[in-house]
Amino acid sequence: MNAQLSLSKKAQLIQEISATKIGGFFGEYRPLSNMWPCQVVFEGVIYPSSENAYQAAKFSTVQQDQRYLRSQFVFVSPKQAKTLGQKRHLWAYTEEEWEERKLSVMKQILWSKFMATQNLEIFSCQQ
Repeated sequence: MNAQLSLSKKAQLIQEISATKIGGFFGEYRPLSNMWPCQVVFEGVIYPSSENAYQAAKFSTVQQDQRYLRSQFVFVSPKQAKTLGQKRHLWAYTEEEWEERKLSVMKQILWSKFMATQNLEIFSCQQ
């Protein structure tokens, strides 16, 4: 398969995937999981999964202690990232602020995940 997929082909693949009812992230749908290992770029940092990037987004890049906490998400597993990200007392945002922010964050992260050619080829090879 060609190393580069055209934007129209990417859009078609995303539309086909979106039209399918998925009962869980198993088998051929495992790569859709946020726990799936793949490089995701969020705010200039490369994370080892979309879960890591999402959980890191709960921490600020401004305060020194928050920057340190956020940097840890580059080195931990997705499961460890989820556990660390659930420690609300460490968050840079109130729950209300996070509720307003989280959808935008996830959209950015998923865009990074699925627009990377190597991630979309996972699905295109199965057709």
